[in-house]
Amino acid sequence: MAREKKRDWTWDLGKIARRVREFHNAGHAVNARAMQDAGGEKAYLHNHAVSKVASWDEVLKKAGLDPQKIRKPTHETKYSWAGDLGKMAKRVKEWHESGSKVNVRAMTEAKGEKNALYSHATKKLGLTWDEVLKKAGLNPREIRRKQNYPWQESLELVLARIAQLHGEKVDLSAAKASNSSGELLALFNHVKKTRKTRWGEALRKAGVDTSKMPVWGKWGWMNDEQKIIERLNHWNWQGHKLNYAALKNDAEKRAMYYHVTQKMGVRWKRMLEKAGVAKIK
Repeated sequence: MAREKKRDWTWDLGKIARRVREFHNAGHAVNARAMQDAGGEKAYLHNHAVSKVASWDEVLKKAGLDPQKIRKPTHETKYSWAGDLGKMAKRVKEWHESGSKVNVRAMTEAKGEKNALYSHATKKLGLTWDEVLKKAGLNPREIRRKQNYPWQESLELVLARIAQLHGEKVDLSAAKASNSSGELLALFNHVKKTRKTRWGEALRKAGVDTSKMPVWGKWGWMNDEQKIIERLNHWNWQGHKLNYAALKNDAEKRAMYYHVTQKMGVRWKRMLEKAGVAKIK
């Protein structure tokens, strides 16, 4: 099949579907997340299609593809324990009885199911890891004593570790820490859930200057449309890309995107138009 010229498909569902089919036949992932993350033509095609032409499922169906099979698996479809504390606890107990480590460090540094289960429990369900361990019939203190990070023993050690990471120039913003993995995510969760302390407060106690650090919920433009427009104009003047694929790599831009679309209920394209940046770069 001859490749269409870039963006010849703009207003034609059939041509959009044909382009998606070309990507699929070439072995490329064409689920919504993959298209957005790819940037370039793929991201533009996806964003344009869903905002101007049709839903992404309709595009996939028009391309002769099954949306259910194309859609990237989530925790809910991939693992039977998703959303069920009892089943998660049973799985954790199975790992423990087989000799596999189930402390926070092991879970966050692992890949695949272990990491997915820990993230699902602590992020989506808002549970502490101790709650999961107790449900599994395990003693959290024993699990931590034998296998965990040494800084979990006291708040002083936690603050010392934060100061050490800051000295190593690790990005300690809440946006970064809460979306990280491994030790940093474990540290962030331990501070908030076990020590019942705000992350920003822990940073300040550790001697970290947070005044210039971007923190979720503390941007100057929050709840102020005019300031949002001014910030967008500034980025546009600097030549920054403002499409979805570019936003995901910048904490402040990502925060603004979700604030505008979810809290304010305004489409991102509409906000760009208000700022005089009608064309997504």
